[in-house]
Amino acid sequence: MSEHIEKPIEKPPPAGESWESHRRLAEAGDFQPPVESNEQAALTPRSEAQEKILQAEDYQIETESQQMLVESGDQQLHKDYGEFIPPEQHLRDKVHFQENAEFQKQLLERDPTTKHPDLVLGYYNPSDGQIYINNDQPGKYRTVLHEGLHSYSVRIEQSLGERMNEGMTEYFTEQSAPFNLYESGYEQEKEIVSMLSNRVGDETLKSTYFTGDIRPLEQAVDGQLGSGALKRIRDLVEEGKYDEARVIIQRGI
Repeated sequence: MSEHIEKPIEKPPPAGESWESHRRLAEAGDFQPPVESNEQAALTPRSEAQEKILQAEDYQIETESQQMLVESGDQQLHKDYGEFIPPEQHLRDKVHFQENAEFQKQLLERDPTTKHPDLVLGYYNPSDGQIYINNDQPGKYRTVLHEGLHSYSVRIEQSLGERMNEGMTEYFTEQSAPFNLYESGYEQEKEIVSMLSNRVGDETLKSTYFTGDIRPLEQAVDGQLGSGALKRIRDLVEEGKYDEARVIIQRGI
C-alpha cells in the first residue's frame, strides 16, 4: 500500500503569479498571504529574497525565450536555404540580444555615421561574425532571420550595391517568414528584387546571394532586358531612383 501524506491546503497565488513562483516565494521567507486584488497586492511589499527570485525567474524566462527564438529561426533558414548553408553552421553562438542603450552605444562605436540608431533593429558585424539585436525593439524573430541571412550569405555590396543586398536579404527573409507587422525600411528594394525574380527566378537570385557570383544573374537579366541592364538597375536603386529601375525591369533598356 502506498503511503499517503496529507498536504496542507494552499491558497491560490495572486493573479499573474504561477504556483511554482508562489511556493518558491513562500520558501524564501517573509511570505505575505495572497490578497484579494491586484491593487492590494501592489501595496504588499516583498522581501529582498523574494524580489531576487522573481528577477532571476524573469531573466531565465527571457533567456530561454531568446534561445528558442534563435533556434527556431536557424532551423527555418536551414530548411529554406540548406543547399547553400553548411550543416555545421548555426546561429546559436552568434546572436546577442542587447538592451536599447547598450545596443545604440555599440552600434555608434562601430559606425558613427549611423543616422537613426534608435530605428535600427539589429545588425550583422562581418568583422567578428556576430549578430546584435536590440531587445527593446519589436519583430525580433524576423530580425534574427534577416541578420542570420547576412551571416550565411556572401556580401555582394561591391558587385550589386548595398541597397540591392538589403533588398535580397529582406526578400528571402519574407519567404521564410511571410507574416510581417512592421516595415523593414527596405520595402522598395525588396520590390525591385521581387520583380527581378519574376524575370529570372528565385534559384538564380539565391545562387548570386549565397555564393557572391553575379554572372548567372547578370547573364539572365541582360539576356532579357538588354546589355548592361543589371548594372543600370543596380545604379538606379543605389541612387534611390526606384521608378526608373522598375521601368527597365518592365520594358528593358
